[in-house]
Amino acid sequence: MQRLNLADFSFTRSFVFLRRKPPRLKSRVLRSVFKKILKLSELENPAPPIVRFKLQLQVAPPKFGSVSMIIGESVLAPPFANGTLQERVIAYVLLLETENFAALQLRHVSMTDIEPLLEYYEWVSHGQITSVLSDSAKILKIAAKIINPAQSGLTGRGYEGNSLQDEMPHYGSGKTIPRSLKASDLGETISVTAGASRITSYGQAVNIDKVGIWYERICQLLLANKQSIFVSRFAEPVDFAVTIPSLTPKLVVFDTLSFFTRVKDEGLQLRRKFKKKGSRDIKRAAASDQMFEDVIAALKTNALIKNNSFPIGSISVTKNALKIDLSSLKHFTLYNGIKDISLSSYINNKDMFSVYFDLPDYVYMGSSLFRDQGLLSEIDAVIASIEGHAVMSTADREKIDLNKKTPNLGASTLTSFPPTSVFAIVENHYNAADYIFCDDLGDEWADHICLDVATKTLSFVHSKHGSPSTSASALHEVVGQALKNMGNLLCTPLVLGKKVDGFNKIYIGTLIPRIRKAPAGQAIPAIKTRVMDTLNDNGLRREMVLSCSFLSESDVKAELLKLRAGIKVRPHIRQLLWLLSYFVAASKELSVRPRILCRP
Repeated sequence: MQRLNLADFSFTRSFVFLRRKPPRLKSRVLRSVFKKILKLSELENPAPPIVRFKLQLQVAPPKFGSVSMIIGESVLAPPFANGTLQERVIAYVLLLETENFAALQLRHVSMTDIEPLLEYYEWVSHGQITSVLSDSAKILKIAAKIINPAQSGLTGRGYEGNSLQDEMPHYGSGKTIPRSLKASDLGETISVTAGASRITSYGQAVNIDKVGIWYERICQLLLANKQSIFVSRFAEPVDFAVTIPSLTPKLVVFDTLSFFTRVKDEGLQLRRKFKKKGSRDIKRAAASDQMFEDVIAALKTNALIKNNSFPIGSISVTKNALKIDLSSLKHFTLYNGIKDISLSSYINNKDMFSVYFDLPDYVYMGSSLFRDQGLLSEIDAVIASIEGHAVMSTADREKIDLNKKTPNLGASTLTSFPPTSVFAIVENHYNAADYIFCDDLGDEWADHICLDVATKTLSFVHSKHGSPSTSASALHEVVGQALKNMGNLLCTPLVLGKKVDGFNKIYIGTLIPRIRKAPAGQAIPAIKTRVMDTLNDNGLRREMVLSCSFLSESDVKAELLKLRAGIKVRPHIRQLLWLLSYFVAASKELSVRPRILCRP
């Protein structure tokens, strides 16, 4: 390919931004880096590289940067041809540099191919990349990750509007991490992809001089590093290297949904390593569907960390990141048709885990460390949701399953739940409701669905029994169930009406009717009509209820108030706050009343 002339090209203003590591990369070393990138990307017929061509940035006093570029041809297989055809396309790496920053634009070159350059540069941080949006910017679109220490419930959310800073609810925003934002700012439409350190200004492609002017303006905004009032509402990005020495990892949560879908979408095959008896050679065979399900199940268990170890592996702290090592799953790999990738490497590289610490307001997610600025301030909202009831202290089981010391005799003849079960206590608590349905087992929305026609209140109740404890581990399951079914609580009348049709049965293994309460003599069709009519009322109120016999109102309040006062508490109290505050915030954001029924 002939020598390049940058004046012949037009470029979009969409770049990933980098910060320079000391010492400064010398031009001869940059040439060597470009050679490595050419080899990794397998570009053919490359033109002689441009290395640090002088770029006037048109600011006063005169200031200059540099532009470097490698370009060649890449041979690709178009996806529609199923490997039967190939096409030759132009591919390039464009690098802009100034004293503090650099920016990259790639075409038909993958991020993994530019790793040699990342020995000398690092990605601009989440907080700094979002600082380019001014207070006057009108935020049009946000894609966000949600800080969620449970396996179930929302882990991401999208928002769209004409001016989101005026329209988004403020409550619980400290648990939201913006991954990408689109805005109208200073007369242009700009998007910021924080997870990829990418900034894009929309418009036609322009010559390299105009790209340089735009690049210099972005660099000045990055250097000022001034967060807008709106963006500062969200979880605060903090400096990893400075903060991590004062934190102790306590809980790791794997993003099993992303793992499952990406493995399938990328066509990866789970394989298991093994050795034949008497042989030193390692063989690999395709794992069965059951093995794949077992791997997912192992990752689904929220793992408590002690001394940097958890049941299926360990966690290590590097200079700029946390890494996990799944030692108990080391026999499994993911095969992409060319090479095997360990599960640990795949999950680390794809950022498919989050870590929570002994200090409750910090979380590691998406390769960055964040601080939930409002977590401690939400303690009052959590306390306000807790209701102690003396009858809860009498519970000795969840439903009909008795413990081994008191064998369950005659369950098949029961017509109601034992009075000392949490289920019976819940039914008595909601005795004023017109309708109580037991939805435990099967397509379960809640353990109990209660509807009070007079007060126009629909309640979903999720119950859990256990010995008195403030341990967060007992809460994971019941909070996860509540979060998972938050959408069902917002169901249409028709959908709940269909659900009512299935309640004309008895609870499995007993004679207990699933319709636990309804007006005397009312048959299913009449029940269904009344339920649907009530749900059609615009004044309907909804509440999501956790009924936990193992929690004590006084104990939880005392521990949370100590935490807010800065008094040392046991590590699991922080986990308790993570879960309960997320449950409360998720409920309130959907205009649902959160309630936590427990012992006094």
